[in-house]
Amino acid sequence: MKFHGCPRENTCFRRRCTGRRISRQAARTRVRYLSAALIAALAGCGGVEDDLLALRAGRGKAAQAACPGGPAVTIRSAALDNPALDLTGLYVTVQQDGTTLAWGWTPVTVPDLCAGQDYTITAADYRNYRFSRWEDGNATWLRRVNFQTSVTYTAIYQVGGSIIPLYSWPAESGSAVSSTWTAIADAHQRKPGLALIPIVNNQNGPGPSRDASWTRGIDLLASAGCKVAGYVYTDYGRRSLTTVEADIANWRAWYPNVSAVFLDQMSNTAGVEGYYATLASYARSRGFDLVIGNPGAPTVPSYIGTVDTMVIQEGTEVPTSFPAWQASYSPNHFATLTYALTSPLPGNQVTSNKAAVAYQYMTDDGAFPDWNPWDEASIHFDPLLDLLDG
Repeated sequence: MKFHGCPRENTCFRRRCTGRRISRQAARTRVRYLSAALIAALAGCGGVEDDLLALRAGRGKAAQAACPGGPAVTIRSAALDNPALDLTGLYVTVQQDGTTLAWGWTPVTVPDLCAGQDYTITAADYRNYRFSRWEDGNATWLRRVNFQTSVTYTAIYQVGGSIIPLYSWPAESGSAVSSTWTAIADAHQRKPGLALIPIVNNQNGPGPSRDASWTRGIDLLASAGCKVAGYVYTDYGRRSLTTVEADIANWRAWYPNVSAVFLDQMSNTAGVEGYYATLASYARSRGFDLVIGNPGAPTVPSYIGTVDTMVIQEGTEVPTSFPAWQASYSPNHFATLTYALTSPLPGNQVTSNKAAVAYQYMTDDGAFPDWNPWDEASIHFDPLLDLLDG
């Protein structure tokens, strides 16, 4: 296929807090509960009323107010791979010189900070909600910030789910969108918390020109909340950057609802990392915020960070193990694609693999003599999504 300690609701792992994600309503309930619990602890220190008001306002627990009337910092969260998801309730902190000034669940606003001083902000993982980067591209979950006026930082997460090759024509008879495409759109409506990333492919790229049928199909997927990726092949780094970049640019120009790029035939041999980093940078300059590469086989660590996510297995077997080095990196970096799976879905293995890869897709399509494993709906789709959503 062409930190300083976590609240009780959190656990610390590898020196990083893994925060509990809660809904907005639950956050308000939790805030009230914490406020009551903190009364005794705060009563002897003064400022009880202010602390309780801060908690009830969703600002988290404030340890101190350094500069009354000074700028505020707001920390929000968003899902890179699931644009329809209103991602809130992730644990964040504001720290200074080793002291946690405030903590809470996104969105959190901390007022009365000091202009021009250094602060540290953190964003924690929770289960499959894994930190990817900050909105400005900074990739460290714990970062130093300095500001003169009130500012907002958005922590970008990948929530995981399925990357789905959709290598079929988008229209059936007349102008109706193909049932294969609508099945994916419908699935996202049923599972809005999962990322469903269909890869659309018109003749190994964006096609020769804009096509109304493709516009209708892509718009349907995007309106259902899917993160739509445009297919581009790279011939393992042998295709010229200019030619690949032209395909990327055409996806954006012809189909604005394509917001991710899928670089197929990605090399997994050391020495071509710069080629893929250049393509990813170009894609982001054109407005794409998610870049997926597909070596289709285990890769090497030097490719981590050249793109956002890599398909490290494309074949007829569900993987049962992964290279040891991979455990040192976030599952956000990895995905698997399995085709011609005519046996029952291996549910226990799917569940186990969630700890190693953020995206899994399995289909019965592609069994011999079928030459295209990615043009029909999978009989495993619904049970797979149930497992990934569990």
